[in-house]
Amino acid sequence: MTISTNKNRRIVIALVLVVISLIGLGSLYKGFTTLTRGAASSDWPTTQGVIVSSKIQSISRTRESTRRQRKKFGVRRVKRYTVYRPLVTYRYTVDGQTYTQRNLDVNGSSEYRKQSSAQAVIEKYAPGREVTVYYNPNDPSDAMLEPGSDGTSVLLFFVLGVFMLGVAGIIAVKEKSTLVG
Repeated sequence: MTISTNKNRRIVIALVLVVISLIGLGSLYKGFTTLTRGAASSDWPTTQGVIVSSKIQSISRTRESTRRQRKKFGVRRVKRYTVYRPLVTYRYTVDGQTYTQRNLDVNGSSEYRKQSSAQAVIEKYAPGREVTVYYNPNDPSDAMLEPGSDGTSVLLFFVLGVFMLGVAGIIAVKEKSTLVG
């Protein structure tokens, strides 16, 4: 391998390590902030609010087959599917100031593969219904209807973060001689 090629390889490996590490750190950060915000929201003050509107948003997504699947089946496959997001808008007042918000929980609003799951959320928050709104005392425009954190999403962020940092560590150890020398 020539010196120029070796230098280019080092640069590419270093960039890959940086990107993978940033994804890992970003995932850990998102998991930590979701966990702490969710825990804090359970202690936020409450006020009464009213549901202004609730509807289901259909979102079409596509997912391409993986390299492994393309190799196995010999063709590129694109799978189209639809997810459903309940959009609930509510209005509430804090210290004489009226706010409008859409956050159901710490993650905003979840997406569901089944329309019936989104429909169950919509039925829970029918227009005109009075609801308890949990608002951030430092920023009353930051509010949600369901306080606390979803353990599944927090776990997902932590697992992804640790996995990505582990991959970066394995690459760094395996390529140590290339990176150093």
